[in-house]
Amino acid sequence: MIRANEELRELFREEPFAVLEPERLRAAGRTWEDALSLAGGKLDKAALWAALIPSMGYMALLRNLRTSTRPA
Repeated sequence: MIRANEELRELFREEPFAVLEPERLRAAGRTWEDALSLAGGKLDKAALWAALIPSMGYMALLRNLRTSTRPA
């Protein structure tokens, strides 16, 4: 998981859209906070939330329900 996290960080520098792959986020153990911080303003927030939702826990989904369903 640590290696996948480091690889995702390096890949993000060259290809920011790599963060939008749910399986890659899950393998890297990225939380929604980490992914949003890493993406900054470089990615579409709606697409990022769509990638994050499959790996989010129940309470994180509940707390961020309004954010993840708000129109862009």
